[in-house]
Amino acid sequence: MKRGKLIGICVFVLLVIATYSMTWIFLTKVDAESNNYDYGDSLGKELYNYQGNKYYYGPKDESSYLISYNNAIIKKEAKTNKYKLVLSLDDEENTLMKDNYFFYKNYFYLIHSSIVIYNLDDKNPDSTKKVVKGYFDGNISVEKVYGQKNKWIYIKVKLYKENSDTKWYVTKYFKIKYDGSEIKEISKKNLPEFK
Repeated sequence: MKRGKLIGICVFVLLVIATYSMTWIFLTKVDAESNNYDYGDSLGKELYNYQGNKYYYGPKDESSYLISYNNAIIKKEAKTNKYKLVLSLDDEENTLMKDNYFFYKNYFYLIHSSIVIYNLDDKNPDSTKKVVKGYFDGNISVEKVYGQKNKWIYIKVKLYKENSDTKWYVTKYFKIKYDGSEIKEISKKNLPEFK
């Protein structure tokens, strides 16, 4: 009789623990925002700070933080102090972003054979993706982002040529309207002065 009582108590305790665990797991799944990040330590260095919100280049989701590459823009919100996925980048953009990116206010730019622009203030930045083509031929790297003046962003790029008897790259200068509506090639002498 005592042995049966002991088994009954053990079964009861195991049921209570299992019920508590399952309830806790269910509540965290229901209550948690899927875009929220709980691990600031796995993010790289801060890329940009705008209106108190900090942006990082980091893992796409919680299951990917052990992967050796990053593939998303993560935002640490000033009001909540929580990390949130704001933009998921594909493999091509991930490779390019190592050098060819910059921020201006709430916009994020990726520059390669085209210019890809996202509005990070939008509820769904992926839906704001704007691709501007036709300005760069061949491979490109951003040599320098000088800064912004009068709603234009000034950059220096290196364009790599596939076939050339002399130099296999050429350096050019461009100004980009902050919303991506215009891009113009300019000469070096037409660069404004930046501190």
